[in-house]
Amino acid sequence: VAACFECRRGVELPRLCKIGWQLSRVEPHVAFEPYFQVAPLFGYAQGSRLDTRSGERHTQPRHVQPIEAFNCSKAALQFSKTQTKKHIFSGLKAITHQLAVVISAGRDVTLDFHIGKLMASHKQVSFAFAAQFYSGQGVRVPQQSKAVSDMHYQQPEIVKTALGLYTLDSLLEDVGRQLGRNHTGFTTTKPSIEYGEVWAAISRYCLHFLKEKRGVVLPNFLRVGWELPRDKLVNAGQHQPYFNISEAFAHAYGVRQLRVGKPPLPDSDLAPFEELNFAKAALKFSKNLQKDHFLTGYKLIVQQIGVAMAQGRSVSLEFTFGRLTASNFTTSFTFASQFLATTGIEKPVRAVDDIKCPARRWISCADLRFYEF
Repeated sequence: VAACFECRRGVELPRLCKIGWQLSRVEPHVAFEPYFQVAPLFGYAQGSRLDTRSGERHTQPRHVQPIEAFNCSKAALQFSKTQTKKHIFSGLKAITHQLAVVISAGRDVTLDFHIGKLMASHKQVSFAFAAQFYSGQGVRVPQQSKAVSDMHYQQPEIVKTALGLYTLDSLLEDVGRQLGRNHTGFTTTKPSIEYGEVWAAISRYCLHFLKEKRGVVLPNFLRVGWELPRDKLVNAGQHQPYFNISEAFAHAYGVRQLRVGKPPLPDSDLAPFEELNFAKAALKFSKNLQKDHFLTGYKLIVQQIGVAMAQGRSVSLEFTFGRLTASNFTTSFTFASQFLATTGIEKPVRAVDDIKCPARRWISCADLRFYEF
């Protein structure tokens, strides 16, 4: 909740309440002020109507800032050290139910949040925001009880792992460990999958079409390709490399793409794209993988990459033609200058130090240098 407030967005806790921002009605020189509303289903949960008005006028929906639904996966990955998605879901459901039982019985309730306190007395529910929350926005602090006025606003703390750089070796190890878990206790009959070969096949597939000046769409992950030359006088009419993270991937794992003063391009300015064909990738670009094995391995790899990025870890994954990096929930892609030289692009935008490439037999990686897109 506190993290959403820092981004000037609200959050809806299912069957409990909405906490967010609304247009200011008290101070004309301040644009927004905190907003709170109890969910109707919470009020009628125990057959007892709760008074949630708190003596304030009703706020019209158009005056409320955007409110996002509570995401159990995001809460578990970014704001918890031990709890999983299922734990967050079950715990929030149980807490909401017990809270409704207690308030419906007419008991006095005080629950501490990072940004304030949820209070209930005689079936009247209200929310008191911390005094520092108002003063930080330049709004006069309303008269509140001493318990609330003495409360300090706590900045949200995103859980960050103390582990080092998340590389391709770490990814393959985590994916193999995840599939190897046997929840039933019996011997599994699942065939073993060479995840390193799956990753190599993906890299070869992309490299094949990139050399033909065509792009590749990795479903629910990313797109790599080429920008069409818009001006022959600029860059000598050369194609420029293109990278874009999938919207589905970015939304699911809470990441964004690093854009350095460059807006998204329409498809008309890009070379044609080829979506990843699992059967073709398994038969033509792998040694001994079947289509089903390749599909399973691809899904697990993409999922594990998203989990690592959602935890805020520093990620560096190497393809034969470049490197995918992520840091602080921001992704970027670095193309190899040697690969670009083979396609006719001799002057990369930005070069960085060379790195170890996992597929040396497809591209010579001696003195390999990269530039960041």
